[in-house]
Amino acid sequence: KFDLTDDNVSEDLETGNIGTFGRLAKVWCGADTGDTTEALSGRWNKKPRMASFPNNGKSEPVFVTTRLDAVCSHHLIRFGDDDADETSLVVVGYIPEEKLGGISKINRFVEWCARRGWLQEDLTEFIGKEVEKAFETKSVYVALLNNKHGCASTRGACDREAGTSTVYKSGKFKENIELIPSKFRG
Repeated sequence: KFDLTDDNVSEDLETGNIGTFGRLAKVWCGADTGDTTEALSGRWNKKPRMASFPNNGKSEPVFVTTRLDAVCSHHLIRFGDDDADETSLVVVGYIPEEKLGGISKINRFVEWCARRGWLQEDLTEFIGKEVEKAFETKSVYVALLNNKHGCASTRGACDREAGTSTVYKSGKFKENIELIPSKFRG
């Protein structure tokens, strides 16, 4: 129950106070379709461009790492990197064929994806398949390693130490795990 007369909860648009329920809607949707900072803003924002360039003979695997700040689509609770845990990581790797990918674009793409509401397993696969398409390669590796789920740490099991890892592999990565540095294997 909420006391709708409480100044900390109530809406007063004359003073610019959107109230608790307005703030809650903003957390999930953002202030407008250009807002990229809110929990589910990726649902409303344009997908970032995944730049690619002609490949001049490179054939060694490329790996990019980043952190994750996502929302669980089951509970609408955050999952991803826990600032206190240095072991949480997102790894995106690919083996160039005709194109080289823009590495900073991978980080932006992962951030956009994460702000759409996912099960971690589905997010991992989505990133992998999108990298395959954007960089025109059959060999992609995506690992979301040791991500902390609020739905496991603040409710349910209430296990603050629990971490979840998921992996997507295609092409040469599926055939030969030795192509993946051991520190990136899930």
